[in-house]
Amino acid sequence: MVDRKIDETTGAIVVENYDNPLVSELDQVVQNCRIRLRTFYGECFLDNRRGIPYFSETFTKANKDSRDAILKATIKETPEITEIVSYISTDDPETRTMTVTFKAKATLGMVNINNLQLGA
Repeated sequence: MVDRKIDETTGAIVVENYDNPLVSELDQVVQNCRIRLRTFYGECFLDNRRGIPYFSETFTKANKDSRDAILKATIKETPEITEIVSYISTDDPETRTMTVTFKAKATLGMVNINNLQLGA
């Protein structure tokens, strides 16, 4: 599968030399994981049932285990991901954000995502 390249920091489509670069194979799986974890429930106009219920479940007074279970399920449901090898999350109650670092096996290789900030 091939997708347009998305900037990891801003989430905007990348434009280089008046062209839209593409990502494929393992880079596309990594990008897909980032997009899925950063999509709020109801945000996608094509299917408002997609996304993580950050406001209703994740950033409420739910405990860390239930938040992690939601995020791990999202990672596991990402196409090409076969297994989560390691997963660490930290909460920042002052900014109401969390940071996730994980390693997962994919059919194309290992996916490593470090310090992905969610909720900002």
